[in-house]
Amino acid sequence: MLAQDRTRAYFAAVGLAVLQVSLECITPTGGVRGILNRELTLAMCPPPYRPLMFELARIGQEARTADDEDTERAMKLIQRGQDDRIGTPRMERVRRVLELGVGYEDAQRDAAEAAASDSEGENTSRRSLEGRAVQMANRINTLALRMTMLPEFKQRQEYVFKVLEGVV
Repeated sequence: MLAQDRTRAYFAAVGLAVLQVSLECITPTGGVRGILNRELTLAMCPPPYRPLMFELARIGQEARTADDEDTERAMKLIQRGQDDRIGTPRMERVRRVLELGVGYEDAQRDAAEAAASDSEGENTSRRSLEGRAVQMANRINTLALRMTMLPEFKQRQEYVFKVLEGVV
């Protein structure tokens, strides 16, 4: 993607980083665990950045809730012997949307999974999960866009591109 569309690759990387931080670094109090395990709290943030920090914490909470719901749903399906209906976890679908866009090529397969799980209301539930995955990806993309507009972020974006190019 970096070779074909540098801007899209950059934006996808920022969105995926937001998701990763929200999943792994948000503390129970809504802070961010950073370098040397030091917590950055909302109160420590300069006032203009607090809405971004607050949204990051909300995304983290929503991501944990989604993971818990996916686990609970999978356990119920396994108990009923319907392992084949578990489908793709929501956070994986969110990652795909962030990386490849809403129309990613696996949408066909996920739609087939949703159609296949039509017993006991599973089809309606699965479609709802699909919509919530896209909705979450949109929230993450909105936060990522707001973050890329920060002067500090703009000053370092060329360095970020160099790092991304070095990884590929």
